[in-house]
Amino acid sequence: MAWFAVQGVIDQEVVRAVWTEGQLRCDRLLGARARLLVDLGAEFRSDDPPHAYQASLQAPPVAVLLTIIRACDLTTVLVDLGNGFAECLTIGYAT
Repeated sequence: MAWFAVQGVIDQEVVRAVWTEGQLRCDRLLGARARLLVDLGAEFRSDDPPHAYQASLQAPPVAVLLTIIRACDLTTVLVDLGNGFAECLTIGYAT
């Protein structure tokens, strides 16, 4: 994954993060919440295929993305340009 952007909500405030050229830039509130996940040693697992990622703000990019998504109360937009083409997913939740 070469590049991604995330928009979400924390405590009713819109927050954003961008990963590009191996570095993460994000709003202060989102960064603080994501650092807490890293400090707590949060882990993200998948069953198919079986894999686990430690919360991270540095690498690998997929771990950074999972950390940022989990740090949000609600993720509203995810943009991934990892394969050279734009793919945008807008996530909506029923109330």
